[in-house]
Amino acid sequence: YDGYVVWKSGKATKYYAFDLDTTYRAVMRASDQLKIKSTLIKSAPKEGYFLEIKENVPMHIDILPLEKNVSVTTVVISISIFGDKQYVELFYKLVDDNLTKKADVGKEKTQ
Repeated sequence: YDGYVVWKSGKATKYYAFDLDTTYRAVMRASDQLKIKSTLIKSAPKEGYFLEIKENVPMHIDILPLEKNVSVTTVVISISIFGDKQYVELFYKLVDDNLTKKADVGKEKTQ
């Protein structure tokens, strides 16, 4: 699944080979880069983060572990407005970029 966005019933899902907290930070950086305010609705350690965005493009973002004890995280974006596929894809691209930068910094530290 890595690298693909799956669309179903107004929800976009993408899987990341990173732990929950690292992915959450990348999602928050993507929100900052797009200058949108996200509200943390619920945060449960090891269960996930649940965000709501009520700006120009209302969205609900769930950041969930795929399975316990596995470093794969699922980012599900629910969007109610039809036609905002490009916006969601831009958001995922920024998350990808932020995670790639994080991975590159980790590689530099180990070398």
